[in-house]
This record gives sequence, structure tokens and C-alpha cells, in this order.
Amino acid sequence: MRESVPCFVTGYLTLAEITLSVLAIPASSIPCEHLFSTGKHIATDHRARLGADRFEHLQVLKSAWKDDILDIAAWNSAVMMEYRELLAVDDEAAQWDKEFPELVQL
Repeated sequence: MRESVPCFVTGYLTLAEITLSVLAIPASSIPCEHLFSTGKHIATDHRARLGADRFEHLQVLKSAWKDDILDIAAWNSAVMMEYRELLAVDDEAAQWDKEFPELVQL
């Protein structure tokens, strides 16, 4: 790697190599931006009196549960679809009972 070190840092080659290695890694602000975006959804006008501790607790909970919340929402959608199908079958049976009351046993 010594050939990539500029000529003006010949006295500190090791330090220059470390600096080039570390500074070559781009800084990522994505986690920070995600945190602020999530905080924007928690700190609304309706929740203006949360306080710093509760706000922090909600941020931690939301971060810890974010994957599970999506899974629960998908599960809930599947269950609701099943209930809708059962309701449709029940409605068909009720309509059939109205059409053929003589076949309905009490």
C-alpha cells in the first residue's frame, strides 16, 4: 500500500496508511435519519407532553418491535380474510334457508 501514500507524508507512512484506510470508509447517516424519521411519527402535536423518558422508551420499543409488528399485521390480514370467507359462506347458507324454509329443521 505504500505506493498509494502521497509523497508529502513520507515521515509518517504507517499513520498515513491507517488514515487512508479509515477515511476511505464512507460515513453512513442512514440509521440516524431512520431514528429521526421514526421520532417524527411518535412526537406529534397530540403527544407533545410525552417527556424525554417516555419518548425514549417509545423509540426503543418501536425499534425492537418493528419486524414483529409487520408480521402481526400480515397475520391479522390473513385471519380477517378467513373470517370474511366464513361470513360469505354463512350468508349463502342463510339465503338458502330463506329460499327453502321447508327444508330447514327446527
